[in-house]
Amino acid sequence: MELSLISNVLGYFLLRVGLPIVLLVVLGILIDRWEKARRRAVDTSEFDALDSPHNSHEHAH
Repeated sequence: MELSLISNVLGYFLLRVGLPIVLLVVLGILIDRWEKARRRAVDTSEFDALDSPHNSHEHAH
């Protein structure tokens, strides 16, 4: 009887506390991956803008 009560309390505790923690960690990982991909896209577009012929100073010589 006590073992089932302990397992029920432990199960509910893990469900109530562990599940939100797992969801927060997963959400944090997803946001981090999204942010890194967004930064790479911004860095790439800035690099392409700097590399464009309109910004070249070769025609000024």
